[in-house]
Amino acid sequence: MVFRKSSTWSTVSYVNDTPANIRNFVSCHLGIGVTQTRLIFDNLDDPSLTMFSHLPEVRTYACDEEFWLNSIGLDEVPSGHNARQDNACTFGYNAAKEDWALHLNTDEFLHVPLDNPIACLRDVPADVLAVRLRPAELVLLEKPSDYDFYRLPMNKHQVRAVHNEFAANFIRRLGFFGHLDRKSFIRGGQRDFNLKPYWPELSG
Repeated sequence: MVFRKSSTWSTVSYVNDTPANIRNFVSCHLGIGVTQTRLIFDNLDDPSLTMFSHLPEVRTYACDEEFWLNSIGLDEVPSGHNARQDNACTFGYNAAKEDWALHLNTDEFLHVPLDNPIACLRDVPADVLAVRLRPAELVLLEKPSDYDFYRLPMNKHQVRAVHNEFAANFIRRLGFFGHLDRKSFIRGGQRDFNLKPYWPELSG
């Protein structure tokens, strides 16, 4: 069994960002054919909570006490960021009805071929739970440009050519300034795991 071109997919995000950034995030993924975007807002007064009410492809949730204790079923409201994010995104995944779900922050974007956004999932064997994605890092330019440029992981020779005398600081990071952890598409319908920022963590 494999998923074909018509497979559905969704994103889930634990959100605390500016309205402009959230709008760009939603617009980007709607533009490449996301079936459903789920935004879980940590800030109960976030103006973006109602910004997408006219879009059936976007679902928003507010992290109030009702959400933590009743919707998720926790014994108490979590206080730490990691616990709040993990529980919120696991809830978002469990709410998903799509074939695949992808956890993204609202400053992260999926870059895919427009004619087949999830071609990478087409031939995934049915017993594979998750597919990790290749990371890319935005390159800041000295002069304005109409295009965005991205850095992909580099081998040590490429790192030396790009970073010159600073290469020793970047070889282990494959040339990246930021983190190398890759996000994962997770097959829908799984239940015995918690959704971490980069991969599913199996229970037990």
